Amino acid sequence: MQVVDDFPILTAVNVPTVAPQPSPNCLQWSGDGQLVVCTKAAVYLLTPDLGVYFDPGAVLNASLGKQASRDTLGWFRTLIEFDKVDEQQWPAETQEWGAVAFGSLDVSWRAVAISPSNLTGRAGCLLALMSSNMDISLWSANKNHLKGEWTRLQDVTTALKHVPLISRNPIVTTDVAHLRTLQAQIQSMGWSSQAEFGVSPRPVLDGSLLALGNRAGSVIFMRYDGDKSMQHVQTLRLSDNWVTHLSWSKWRIVEPYNCVAQVACGMSDGSVAIVAVSQTLESCPSRTPFGNSYDIHFSSNLTNLRPCEADLRGITALVWVEGEDQRPLVCYAKPGVLNIWRMPDASSTGDGQPFALRLQSQRTSVGSSSLTPVSGMNYDQHNDALLVTLFDGSFHIVYNLSSEPSLQDRTMDIDGSNRSMPSSALVSSRTRAAFERAEGSVQHLDVNRTSGALSFDGSSTVAWLHEACRPTDFSYKHDAKHNSMLVVSQLWDAPSDDALLTNLKNAFERPDIGSGDAPVHVLRRIFLHLRHPDRFDQLKSRIIGTLLPEDVVDVPAVVIPPLNGEIHAAAREEFRKSLASDMYGLEPLHSLRLRLAVADFCWKTAKTEDIREAFGNVAHTLLNRISHSILRSFVRHLTAVAGVMTGNELRFVLRVVVQSLLPGSPKELAVKANELSAKINPTARNFAERSNLLVEQCPACHAEVPLENIISATCPNGHIWKRCSITSFLLSTPMVRTCIGCTRKALLPPSQSPTNEASSSIPMAERSWIVEEILEAVRCCLYCGNRFVRVL
Repeated sequence: MQVVDDFPILTAVNVPTVAPQPSPNCLQWSGDGQLVVCTKAAVYLLTPDLGVYFDPGAVLNASLGKQASRDTLGWFRTLIEFDKVDEQQWPAETQEWGAVAFGSLDVSWRAVAISPSNLTGRAGCLLALMSSNMDISLWSANKNHLKGEWTRLQDVTTALKHVPLISRNPIVTTDVAHLRTLQAQIQSMGWSSQAEFGVSPRPVLDGSLLALGNRAGSVIFMRYDGDKSMQHVQTLRLSDNWVTHLSWSKWRIVEPYNCVAQVACGMSDGSVAIVAVSQTLESCPSRTPFGNSYDIHFSSNLTNLRPCEADLRGITALVWVEGEDQRPLVCYAKPGVLNIWRMPDASSTGDGQPFALRLQSQRTSVGSSSLTPVSGMNYDQHNDALLVTLFDGSFHIVYNLSSEPSLQDRTMDIDGSNRSMPSSALVSSRTRAAFERAEGSVQHLDVNRTSGALSFDGSSTVAWLHEACRPTDFSYKHDAKHNSMLVVSQLWDAPSDDALLTNLKNAFERPDIGSGDAPVHVLRRIFLHLRHPDRFDQLKSRIIGTLLPEDVVDVPAVVIPPLNGEIHAAAREEFRKSLASDMYGLEPLHSLRLRLAVADFCWKTAKTEDIREAFGNVAHTLLNRISHSILRSFVRHLTAVAGVMTGNELRFVLRVVVQSLLPGSPKELAVKANELSAKINPTARNFAERSNLLVEQCPACHAEVPLENIISATCPNGHIWKRCSITSFLLSTPMVRTCIGCTRKALLPPSQSPTNEASSSIPMAERSWIVEEILEAVRCCLYCGNRFVRVL
């Protein structure tokens, strides 16, 4: 095992604000690959520059001191500042003492709940922010989630005031205002992952839920409506106590089209209840041939399972953990004690298996105490260990979490070598050493109060937010003098080469298509270690063999019956959803995109020309596979509407046909493309014969520009233009979107174009309903799967 100072500090960046109350949710990863840091004055959104190649000049190099090293991580940064717009005036609602909001005296941010990715029109996440005044608001990135502005979409609290009242007893008229206020005063919240229904291709719909625990003792379930607001789904009454903590388990498929999850609810009396949630995918009648539309049937009920009965001891943290044997565990903390409750099997009638572990103080400073609140719980699946962080800056490791949880040091084989899992005391001392290096002159009287801790790579690298303080002098420090620091550091030996390759293969062979997570988020733990030249040199040959396995299966073809009649709004919508489901709802295609992202990363990391050429060849092969899969989807959907084309659509359709007939295209794709060309109706065919639809005009000199290259174009006068990565049309407008991974550019969909002209980003000659719907369907990069951003 290495000594303390040998482990690198990857990030040490000042966060000039007051840290929030300690919580495992102080630091969270979003599905877009952003580290969300909740402080009192602002919510910071930090994106590591691992696999992100958009605008490298905007990267913040948060090195230790003035001297940067190869270990330093770069970050993109933006924030959501706190404002008091539309702050709720609870005394105006009721004068009852039970509705008093002490947090309204100095209102600040208190908590964040992050939605799954791919929910917004830009395929991003939503943030539900809670203030100390118990206000809930919904936020979304405007144009650029990396460094741009985030805007508030909805004041959710106002909507909660109109939710129907739920009470065990008959509601007295004089109590209506009081109960309505308590129901709208939110104490805890949690956003579920995307529900998995076992359907392939995955339909385009949102199966996630936002659960809100309130002072009325109930949980309110809400769902995003796809526009700009949350809609009420159901309210479930639990008790007469406040619901102070909420945590979702993962969704489990019970049978095709049906899945279940559990919500652990911590009460103000110290009890923990389990709510069972079920969702069923129901088919709806469709008037078009593009497959079934779906609706989700939701149900929830309070189970008899009680991980903890009321004991009047406050809960400081509550999380679900998916153990080594896939059995969910509820981990909750009370002062000085960590409790673990294993959920019974579906066939069992028991009450679950509880474990109670008494924490021991790690004497690293004068403020060390095992009674401080828990600020982090991170599960290391490879070692079956839970890393628990306390507010005093100490770390405690729970070994053998899935079988016999214990705080006793156990020799563990991390990755097949002779190294072992470090002890809690050793990890705490290394954290303290990192604190001393980051802060400079530190004495035993200085306490590293840690408000949140989060695993960076699922293993040995951890991020935490601390503030240096000296509690023994009893001095007052006003908010302007408070300064927190975000630190990312390795705390024990990194995963071995075999473990790293196993993680890579798992990502390729079992891609979680339902989560909607961006490749930069899925592959972060891989990119972190491959960025080191020595590590990359050891693994480069084995990685190349992993990227192109022989058993990669092409996307299956599904025949779509032809569409008859006129194109109406419902047909356009189902055309768009079917196409999006085809392009983003299939695991084989998603696996190819992950492989391409790794190949591109390795190509940029390689230092020698021969290695770059090897990874470049792999990337070219993967790119062809992805391109052919996309063309198959285009050809099948265009064939279904070939009979109703009028002529304007032909400019795009013929481009698809030409690309499908290029040398190297699969034989069956070429056959289908010829069938598409033959099925175009006579009116549209006559229009195509009168016009040279594959030739465009140079936007600068109006010379003819033929389609010779689908990436770029050069006119006879030397003007060079990029082409849209979706439609292959010339990009002659600054109103475009750029992929943060591969930096490919694409035209904006009409819904994101300037409001004065719905299709202003699409050239006039190329506008058609097919182009518009395809641009709307493509919400993230077709090739690498990462998110788009806008500059203008």
